[in-house]
Amino acid sequence: MSDDYSGLDITSGEEISSEMYEKLKTLDEKTSAVKKSIDLLSISPQTEYLIKIKLMKRGFSAPAVSGALEYLSNKKLVNDREYAEQWISSRLKKNPSGPFVLKGMLSAKGVDRETADSVVNSFFTEETMHDLIIKQAEKLKRKKDITEDKLIKKLLSKGFPMKEIRKYFSNNLFILN
Repeated sequence: MSDDYSGLDITSGEEISSEMYEKLKTLDEKTSAVKKSIDLLSISPQTEYLIKIKLMKRGFSAPAVSGALEYLSNKKLVNDREYAEQWISSRLKKNPSGPFVLKGMLSAKGVDRETADSVVNSFFTEETMHDLIIKQAEKLKRKKDITEDKLIKKLLSKGFPMKEIRKYFSNNLFILN
């Protein structure tokens, strides 16, 4: 960011033109946007898209947001792949979902399709799919009046593939109480 100010030739006590004033104002806003972005990143990981949305909601101009994102990217402070990996790891511990739902949720957070596919697929082996279906099914079975059909529908809505759900039902891994 200091590079942005290096081209300015201002001496103390000198009057500045309205053009120079606008340039300083823009640089100041960009600096504020970078600081706010770093504040957001210190709270939790973010994607470029999420930072952009949050900065725009706070009233930063498009050039300031763009400049801040460029700065963060150049300094490697934002990495959508790392964000996706951390987010999925956390999500699978708290609220297991299947690959279809996770890819959609990552997309909504601004992670591109290729990255989302790659990261989600890296988390799902046959064994992890099995474990996650069992974990989510056990959680869902705590609800009253859950039937096998309702359980299957809920697992489908959580993004688990029907093929995998049927496989585990056929192996008698789910016994309703």
